[in-house]
Amino acid sequence: VGERLGDKVVVMGTSTGGALTTWAIAQPAFSDRVDAVILCSPNFGVQAFGSSLLTLPFARKLARLVMGETRSFEPGNDLQRLYWTTTYPVDSVLPMAELVKLAINSPVEDTKIPALFLISAEDQVVRPEIAHGRQMGGAAPAHGSRRRRRPLQTCAGRRRHVSLDHPAPGKARHRVVAPDASGTHLTKC
Repeated sequence: VGERLGDKVVVMGTSTGGALTTWAIAQPAFSDRVDAVILCSPNFGVQAFGSSLLTLPFARKLARLVMGETRSFEPGNDLQRLYWTTTYPVDSVLPMAELVKLAINSPVEDTKIPALFLISAEDQVVRPEIAHGRQMGGAAPAHGSRRRRRPLQTCAGRRRHVSLDHPAPGKARHRVVAPDASGTHLTKC
């Protein structure tokens, strides 16, 4: 779709979509077709205790034993309540964990695709320190590129998992990514 709409393709992935984007740009079928990526709170590891067990052979039984048949969370706002699935089968976390494992093991360090990471150091959903350690777009020191980190002022809810969304009708507050003198930050309007 992106190739038909314009001259360049920029892929944005949020949370586990960031893991999928990372895996995809390491695949020859996609790497030559993407010009840049934006990774917003990419899921390269989940903060939840025991999440590292989700890719083990007995994970399905263990997950059901510990978490039950379904997993739920309380929506943080009206838009999340309206558009997100807040209760889902616990089995659905297993493919997510496998995708995260694929993304972490994807050889993206030598890719020439530039990547913008939007990460909150206070994220309580995914592990931001893993994303800080990723090197993409020839940013590895061996390539002579500089890597700059700019702090994000997060306003994405109580769990600090950065998200970009549109304001609800009639609401004055929403989240935007905007440049200022110190670089890109996430802020409320």
